[in-house]
Amino acid sequence: MERVKVFLRVKGEKRDGSFMFSDNSVIDKTGMYDFDRIFYGSNQDDVFQSVSPLISMALNGYSTTVFTYGQTGSGKTYTMEGTEESLGLIPLTIKKIYSENVSKVTLSVIEVYNEKIYDLLSMNQVNVRESTAGVVLDRIQVVECNKFEEAMEVFRSGIRNRTTGSNGVNSRSSRSHMVFTISLEKPSETYTIESKITLVDLAGSEKLSYDSSVKSEREDARQSIGFMSKRLKTSEKTLETSNINKSLLCLSRIISTLSADSKAKHINYRDSKLTFILRDSLSQNSNLAIIGTVDPEDQTETKSTISFLSAAKKIKLTPQLKTNEKVAEKLINQIKCLTAQNQNLKDQLSILQEKAQKNSAKVYLEAISSSIEEMTALIQRVTAATSSANRIH
Repeated sequence: MERVKVFLRVKGEKRDGSFMFSDNSVIDKTGMYDFDRIFYGSNQDDVFQSVSPLISMALNGYSTTVFTYGQTGSGKTYTMEGTEESLGLIPLTIKKIYSENVSKVTLSVIEVYNEKIYDLLSMNQVNVRESTAGVVLDRIQVVECNKFEEAMEVFRSGIRNRTTGSNGVNSRSSRSHMVFTISLEKPSETYTIESKITLVDLAGSEKLSYDSSVKSEREDARQSIGFMSKRLKTSEKTLETSNINKSLLCLSRIISTLSADSKAKHINYRDSKLTFILRDSLSQNSNLAIIGTVDPEDQTETKSTISFLSAAKKIKLTPQLKTNEKVAEKLINQIKCLTAQNQNLKDQLSILQEKAQKNSAKVYLEAISSSIEEMTALIQRVTAATSSANRIH
């Protein structure tokens, strides 16, 4: 049984203050918190190498989710997207995928903004529903990419269309949760491996009390002739922040529930659009890694992120390998056909055994006996392959 991998990325250089950081732990006045790894500075390769084993598992059929969590301006989007000069997790993951023997790669990019889901490729609003196959996003554009350059263009197109805005912490803050999904197919001898890599850049949590853009708009509104227009903008900003915090609170509740009881029967993923679309990722049947980003100068938010990661670390996972069911069904049908052919040969053999009096009949008898032996061996091999496919599905 696996557990959630948790990493902490500290903005700026390593320094002591209210928190004492080491390579794998943080100490404050309330105690010590352990992590799989703590990063300092802006080395993107170090971060990617830590989650790379989970990406490799996805390439072998075990779906993986990685998301960044933390306060506004602490480096979540930089960690996930990076820059042209310093690639983030998404482009580095794409690069790794195309270095492997993958037969099919499809991409989709969506955002959750004000409790609505938007396709960042088609710019359509998307409906989400539940089916027997899991959570389904209707009207979402899925793009098949045959090479690295094509996939990077899809990535760039998605982030260009993402909702951003200014707040009191960051001049261009991500105001939505972005979900970048890579679906993979990889052939093997007897079945097709299918998996999914979900990379999520969460919007930053922030308090209205320190959102200076909201404060300044309120002050300006009182003094401006366009009072109603200013008040509307302030109201929109307040709604936006409220929805961000609502979805993050729902996510925190689910993490807390799963960490306390890994077999919890009822978890309400529908409380927010974010948790609903991430239900499969949070359902403990896939790998999950969380990268918390902090700015130690904000002690309250740093403590909040550390607590969130500590709870997530307790969640137990049982990743399941996924294969194409149609392949297993095809093998079962093949067994039925071979069994029928084998039975026909046995019937012919039985008749010939009764009538075998001449040498020519004996020769034919020997040929049929040999065919039966070969057919039986083939059935055994196909049956073994089918059992293997069913075990790992």
